[in-house]
This record gives sequence, C-alpha cells and structure tokens, in this order.
Amino acid sequence: MATNYERGVRFERLVIKHFKSLGCITTRSSGSHGMWDIVAVALGPMISSDVYNWLGAQSSKAVSGFLDHRLQWPSTRGQKWVYYKALTSTDHHLVILIQCKSKQT
Repeated sequence: MATNYERGVRFERLVIKHFKSLGCITTRSSGSHGMWDIVAVALGPMISSDVYNWLGAQSSKAVSGFLDHRLQWPSTRGQKWVYYKALTSTDHHLVILIQCKSKQT
C-alpha cells in the first residue's frame, strides 16, 4: 500500500509530466518544505500563451494567499487540487509556482 508521501510524489510527477507536454521546463522541490512543490517555466510567447490558456480553461478560482489560484486537477481519482501563482516577465516568459494537494484547503 502506498504511503501519503508516495501518493503525493506520484501526483507531483503527473503534474510535471503535463506541464512538460505543454513545453515547459519544470523542477520539483523535494521535501515540500517551501511554499511550492513545483516550478514550471514557459519560455517564449507561444508556449506561455498555450499554458496560460490551459490554466484558464480549467476553471481556476481565485483564493486568498500568495498562491492565488486553484484548480481541480482533471482525470484523477479522488480530489486533487493544484494551487498556483503565475508570474509573467517582460520578455513573455511565464513562471508558475505550484503546490499540489490531495484535498481542497
């Protein structure tokens, strides 16, 4: 039987795989001692636009706090939530700070 840690890592890897499929560069913050578990970077206007459109299409909702948006992750068993903050730069790059949760907080 999988532990909570193993289920959490599996979900984080699923999220990373998805953002990589959109063309992002990703990194996972092992140990989850910070505010986010994953950083995804979309370099350039085309990839940034695709990622931003995907995030918007998933019915993200504003929440309070630094990670100010959330969405229920599609196609997962049980409730899986992603909280994120999307930051854009002047050169059309998009940085997404992501926290993964197994239930809504």
